[in-house]
Amino acid sequence: MIVDGRGVAPGTVIATGVCIVGGGAAGIAIAMHLAGRGHQVTILESGGLDFDARTNALNQGELAGEDMTFLGTPRPLDATRQRFLGGSTNCWFGWCRPLDPWDFVERPWVAHSGWPIPRSEIEPWFPDAAALVQIGPPDFGAQSWEALGGGPVIVDTPLMTTTMFQFSAPTRFGSVYRDALESNPGIEVYLWSNAVNLDAAPAGERVTGVDVATLDGGRFRVEADTVILATGGVEVPRLLLASNNVATAGLGNQNGLVGRFFMEHPYMVAGYALFDRPADALRLYAISPYGLPGSDREVAAVGSIVPTLEGQAQVGSLNVGAMLYEVDPDTPVDRDGDLVSPAQMRAMLGALEGAGDFTLVAIHLAAEQVPNPESRVMLLSDTDELGMPRVAVDWRHSALDRDSLASCLGLLGGELGRLGLGRVLVEPEGVGPWGRDFSVSSHHMGTARMSADPSSGVVDANCRVHGVENLYVAGSAVFPTVGSANPTFTILALALRLAEHLHAEVL
Repeated sequence: MIVDGRGVAPGTVIATGVCIVGGGAAGIAIAMHLAGRGHQVTILESGGLDFDARTNALNQGELAGEDMTFLGTPRPLDATRQRFLGGSTNCWFGWCRPLDPWDFVERPWVAHSGWPIPRSEIEPWFPDAAALVQIGPPDFGAQSWEALGGGPVIVDTPLMTTTMFQFSAPTRFGSVYRDALESNPGIEVYLWSNAVNLDAAPAGERVTGVDVATLDGGRFRVEADTVILATGGVEVPRLLLASNNVATAGLGNQNGLVGRFFMEHPYMVAGYALFDRPADALRLYAISPYGLPGSDREVAAVGSIVPTLEGQAQVGSLNVGAMLYEVDPDTPVDRDGDLVSPAQMRAMLGALEGAGDFTLVAIHLAAEQVPNPESRVMLLSDTDELGMPRVAVDWRHSALDRDSLASCLGLLGGELGRLGLGRVLVEPEGVGPWGRDFSVSSHHMGTARMSADPSSGVVDANCRVHGVENLYVAGSAVFPTVGSANPTFTILALALRLAEHLHAEVL
């Protein structure tokens, strides 16, 4: 059932088994999973069925740290998240790939690295996650796509390997699953309903109710056995910090870690490569359609080159994914405002012996960040229309973030040269990617990080907030490290794992 929360009588108390704050991918996935197992679920969604400027203005906040831009265009907070049913899937481009297995392990050269669970803990949920985003089977190994006609895997060595992105249509969860939410007797979705406070028991050990407000002045309350926050890496810490009637520092913030470790995926065009082979030989690394065996469906996929754990250890880097985008041989390349012809680029790279057909590509890098406690989401004294404190995001990056771009670009160049595939141009005159501005990918992660020990994180291995027995967090806020893959697929696998944990062991 889908209800307009603006019509709920003031003072109403809604009793439910599970209250999910946030109607995006994670919230919808959890609701459908739990309802399918007989549980009663209530979703609180801030917006309606379509974009509403007044509601989206609740996202406004201050960027207090380094500039957050995409290819030179500023990315204010209210431009990077969508407050209507489906959440950020309403502005998602559909990139699907799980974090790499080595993203979950502790790396001595990366401070605060390591998850309390291995990737194998979420892999059983990959098929269900793939079905939800409407891609093919959850096979992200390059060899399988080579067998489907994708062209040869050109990089698969102990230091670097190729992994595949699949592309969702993209699936807009609020539209695709609207009928399922409307017709399921175990689900109630309250639109235009904003969680503004989490009431807690006197010792803060349990959430006793969720206070809800609408923009037209309505107020009601949801009381649930279990509460799940599924509102993203900015709004999760905002609500936890603002819920301070009992725990003055905010719920789950007894160690001052809520809102810290805010991470993005820095992105940049960092160099060029010249391959001594035609573009068709690089088809696996270009976005291409593939027919799915035994089906009349197609799915688009593309290869990304990433450093293995051994490769990262060798150069002391983070995980950085490289995408290859062909440059038109008849079009000059714009490098830092200077036009460089392909012929000049070839000269800078050096003549390739025996080169006939060649392909010039731009190398786009999407990078992991070091988890940094000084990069954080904080409350401001300024409030929004509902009286909720607005937030400031103090995003920071480190020398290792920048150096990893150069290190992985160098590692890629070394592997391409060793394999006899081509050459990489980093930048002339010693100007490496570490000297350029990052773009951000609008992936807000890490602000309620998962940890085995409450002293080093906000939620435990089952995504329960440390010290609060019935409060959980779903989404990329719980990521301790973020790898180089877009987060949505991993978010869904984690969300489904949480839902089954609640069904089997809690509810």
